Amino acid sequence: MGRFRTLYTIIAGVLASAAAIMGCDKTDNDRPAPRVYVLGEYYYKKPCYWVDGEPVILERPEDLIYIHCNAIAIGVGNIYCGGEVFWRDSDKDPCACLWINGKISNWNMPRFSVCTAMSVSNGNLYSAGYIANGDRQGYYSVNGDISLISRQYGEASVCSAIVPYAGSVYVGGWHRPRNSQINKIACYWKDGVAVALETPEDSYETLCTSIAVSGSIVHAVGDYYQGVYPFEIRPCYWRNGKLVNLAAPGEARELCYSSVIVSGGNVYIGGSYVDKDRINPCYWVDGVLVGLSNPSGISTKCTSLAVVDGIVYAAGIIYPEDKWRGCYWIGTEYFVLEGSETESFKDYSITVAR
Repeated sequence: MGRFRTLYTIIAGVLASAAAIMGCDKTDNDRPAPRVYVLGEYYYKKPCYWVDGEPVILERPEDLIYIHCNAIAIGVGNIYCGGEVFWRDSDKDPCACLWINGKISNWNMPRFSVCTAMSVSNGNLYSAGYIANGDRQGYYSVNGDISLISRQYGEASVCSAIVPYAGSVYVGGWHRPRNSQINKIACYWKDGVAVALETPEDSYETLCTSIAVSGSIVHAVGDYYQGVYPFEIRPCYWRNGKLVNLAAPGEARELCYSSVIVSGGNVYIGGSYVDKDRINPCYWVDGVLVGLSNPSGISTKCTSLAVVDGIVYAAGIIYPEDKWRGCYWIGTEYFVLEGSETESFKDYSITVAR
C-alpha cells in the first residue's frame, strides 16, 4: 500500500445506487427524482459532463496543454471525474487527475498514471487505472490509497473497471505475461488476486472492459481480437469466467458489448450490432435482446447503461458522416447532447443518482 488513478469506460452504471445528490426535485412520493449524468466531450475536445442534458465543462488551468477524462462517479453532494492531464511545463510528467464538481483537485497521483474507472460506495471513492512508466502496471485505490497489481512473471497490466461489493474490490482489465503468444489476456482481480477469464481459441488478445457482481456470480464483458492481422474484433461476455453467447437478430453481425450491470436480480448488457451496414443500439436483459430507439436513422452505438426503479438509462454515440455526437436514452425517450459534436472518438458514460 502507498499513497495514491476511462474509454470512457464505462462501468458507470454501477453507481445507479449511489447516495442522494442534494437539491434534486421531488417526486410525488417525496423521493428525490433521478438525475441523469452523462460524461463525454464538448466542442473542441473539452471534457464535459451533462446533468439532465445541461453541460458542465471541466476546469482546465492555463498550465495544462491537454486533459482527458475517462470516468464519473456520484457521491453525497459531489460529482467526481477522473482522467489524466498533460502539463505545458515539460518538467512536469503527465499524471492522473481528479475533478470534484468540475474543479481540479490535488490527488497526489504517481507520475505517468491514468485513471480509467471510478465508483463510490458507502462514502468511499474507488478508482482504477494504470501507471505507464515503462510497461504498464495496473492499480486500484480506495480514498487515495493505491494498491499496485502484482508484476508476477514480469507482465504488464491495465485496470479498466472497478466494483466494490460485499467488502471486496473487483477490478476488471487485462494482463500480458512474458513469452506468451497471446498479446493480452482478459482477467479480473478480487482484492488484488487475479482470476482468469476464458480465452477464445482463435484469440490474439482479449480485453475486459466492464464488470458487475451479484452474489457469487461475477459478470464481465469485453472484446477479443480474432485471427491474425488485420484482426476482426469480437465481443465477449463472461459469467464466472466462462464465455457465454448472447442472441443476435436475424442477419446481424459485428456485435459489440460495451457495459454490464446487475439490477433487481437481472443482468443488463449494453451494446450494438450491425444490420444492413447500420450500427443499431441495443441492450440485453438476461440474454434477451432489446432494441433502443433511433429516430435519427443514423448509425448509433450504446456505450453505457444504468438502471433505476426498473427504468433503463443508456448513453451512446451517433455516427453521422463528418462528426460524432453524444446521446442518451431514458426508457424509450431519446436525447441528443447539446454541444457534444466532436471530431474525436469518445465513448459516453451514463450514471443516475437521486
